[in-house]
Amino acid sequence: MSKIRKTLLYYDISEKIKDYIVSEKVQIGSLLPSERDLSKKFNVACITLRKSLECLCAEGILIKIPRKGSRIVALPKTKKTPYGKKRIGISIWLEAGINHPGTLNAIEILGKEFPSDEYEIIIIYISTSMLRNNDWGVLLNNNVDGLLIPVQEIPEYVLRKIQSSKQPAVFINHNNLNSCVWCDEESGMSKLFNYLSSLGHRNIAFVTGQAGLPVTERQVQAFKNCCKTKGLKSSDKYLLTGSYDERSGYQKTLELLNMDTPPSAILLGDDFMALGALKAINEKGLKCPDDISVSCFGGYKISEQLHPSLTVLKSEGAFSSAAKMLKRILESKDLIPEASIILDKELIVRESTGLAKKDRKTQSPG
Repeated sequence: MSKIRKTLLYYDISEKIKDYIVSEKVQIGSLLPSERDLSKKFNVACITLRKSLECLCAEGILIKIPRKGSRIVALPKTKKTPYGKKRIGISIWLEAGINHPGTLNAIEILGKEFPSDEYEIIIIYISTSMLRNNDWGVLLNNNVDGLLIPVQEIPEYVLRKIQSSKQPAVFINHNNLNSCVWCDEESGMSKLFNYLSSLGHRNIAFVTGQAGLPVTERQVQAFKNCCKTKGLKSSDKYLLTGSYDERSGYQKTLELLNMDTPPSAILLGDDFMALGALKAINEKGLKCPDDISVSCFGGYKISEQLHPSLTVLKSEGAFSSAAKMLKRILESKDLIPEASIILDKELIVRESTGLAKKDRKTQSPG
């Protein structure tokens, strides 16, 4: 009897926490009060309160942040929230934050495709702790009607579990699942290589994002294929694995510039890596593009605002295409997944690429 009562109690407390989140208008991304404060507020033991929080984590409403507390990653469905609206979830990387240009761009597009009078946009945060602990409950037990998932570092088996769950979902930058939107990295890389070759570049380096991601694997294979087609034998030497951040771009570019035969052109995984590359080039006393050319995948506004402005391989319409696909699936009677969409890469030439400089040394001028 006591066991039944205890089960009902922590379930009841989890419902009260949901009501608290809604009534107090606690924002997504905020931390709940401490476990001790919540225990006092709801007049329950800490062990019961923890079970209540575990329930909310399993529902995809909270995630546990070590040494910080419980963070709200989705608003609960309660009697105080409108039932008439469909809830569209989009996963974003917690460490990148809500103000990352990619996140802001995605939310703006979703706002256009899913009007607020019919839909509610729910941000589902994923984090390095989930990757480290292999804990993906926030995605597998979410509380939404449809999912948009930029693949990022999410393991393949998690993506396949989501697909097999029959929940409407569209995956961005993955090419081995139904209902995917991904880019043709091969044709984009070929455009860039043809352009750089026309400028006399033979030593071309590529600093990738995280290894193991589907988009990274496609880009690496495209780079190797283009090197082979152009008769460049040093593709492995000039192929470095980094991560999608400025610091990685800076460090890996320094590695390349310190080689006995440094490259004359560097391609990086995104705009922020390229920003780090420009800092490393400047630190070595070199100039872009006079001494070395820089280009990147991406195309955020920052690429236009840097000096020099960046030559980019840009894919237009990935989030818009994914949002339209998800909307069609939700509106279909049987929620049937769609075939994948392949988008082309556009080469936008700007100031950061120029003629190859022959016999360049890495030493500072003078």
